Amino acid sequence: MISWAGMTQSGARALSTIATDTLGTRNGVLDNPMLRSELARFEMDELAFTLTAERARDEARSGASLGHASSFYKYYGTELNKRRQELLMSLHGSDALRWNAVEEGQQDFARNWLRSKGNSIEGGTSEIQLNIVAKRILGLPS
Repeated sequence: MISWAGMTQSGARALSTIATDTLGTRNGVLDNPMLRSELARFEMDELAFTLTAERARDEARSGASLGHASSFYKYYGTELNKRRQELLMSLHGSDALRWNAVEEGQQDFARNWLRSKGNSIEGGTSEIQLNIVAKRILGLPS
């Protein structure tokens, strides 16, 4: 479960859609070029991770073991989730600092952002996952 934390759940809106709805556009594009670049990079990484995860699921269904590759999925999924939560905080500005969403449609952006930090600790810290990837998958020496 933790290894898929960075993936957008079905029904979740793409960050680029949230950005255009929240910030609006000028001449059809977001006005902030740095934010546009970060959003594009995130959505490309998210799609690559989604496709890789689908391939891994298909391999698991056919009886293949993920083995140490599960450390890669856990690491990258949690890091992707942290990036998503940070971008959501950026997109919503000071509105993202609300702790309790009381109106319909509001989200607990700050709470979700903090929760994403916990994902990189539980189930083995990101540093441990990277160590497993380095030693067991890449075969790097200690």
